[in-house]
Amino acid sequence: MCSKVKDFLTDDDFINYVLGVTPQLASQWETYFREHPEEMADAEEAKAVLLAPADVACA
Repeated sequence: MCSKVKDFLTDDDFINYVLGVTPQLASQWETYFREHPEEMADAEEAKAVLLAPADVACA
């Protein structure tokens, strides 16, 4: 797993964004990804890890 994915996985704001905690975070991260589209693939990988069922092994 690349370091940027790990960075997303340890970012509390990103985790709360993925879990849909607040609308403000959604807006903040959508703006961030519009400005940094090159990070979308890593963010999607991190999101998949966060949303994976607990009984699925993640590499």
